[in-house]
Amino acid sequence: DLIEKETLRSKIQRETIREELEKTRWDVFLTLHFRDSKFISFDNGHKIINDWDKRVSRVMVGRKYNHKTYYNRRMTYFGCSGYNDQNQLHTHLLIKVPLDWKTQTRMESFRSLVGRVFSDVGGKDFDFQVIGDTNKDRNNVIRYTTENRHLSIDNVGQLGCSIIISPNYKMGKL
Repeated sequence: DLIEKETLRSKIQRETIREELEKTRWDVFLTLHFRDSKFISFDNGHKIINDWDKRVSRVMVGRKYNHKTYYNRRMTYFGCSGYNDQNQLHTHLLIKVPLDWKTQTRMESFRSLVGRVFSDVGGKDFDFQVIGDTNKDRNNVIRYTTENRHLSIDNVGQLGCSIIISPNYKMGKL
C-alpha cells in the first residue's frame, strides 16, 4: 500500500535523489502511458519498460547491446511511475542519449524509435520532449519527475517502489 504523508525520511531521500539526478545532463523527458482497461502494477509496467529498453538498445547498439562494454552506446534513464485519476499507469523518464544520437536528425529518429517500440511492447501513448539547455530546464523536469505523486512512499514511509533505472545508470550512494 502507498501512503501520501511525506515523512522526514522520505523528504531527505527525495532531496538526495534530486541532487544525484542533477549531476547528469538529461536530454529527453519522456512520459510513457499504459492506458489500458485493466490495472497494470508497477512491477508489470517496469517489466514492459525493461523489454522496451532492450529492444530500443538492440536497434541503437546492435546484438551486443547488453555487454557492459557497449553500455555507453545505450540510452540511460531514471524514471518514476504513478497512476492518473483513472488508475492508469504512466511513467516519467529522464533520458540521456549517447553522444552520437544528439544531432537533430538522430534525435528525431530516436523519438520515432521510442514510439514504435513502445507500441510493439503494448504501450498506448507517449509524450517526448527534448529538455532545454539550462540548469533551470533540467531541474524543472527532475523536480516534476520526483514529485510525491510520481515518486511515491511505501507503507513504511520510504521511497522506491515506483522507481525504474536503466542497467547502465550508476547513481551515487543514496
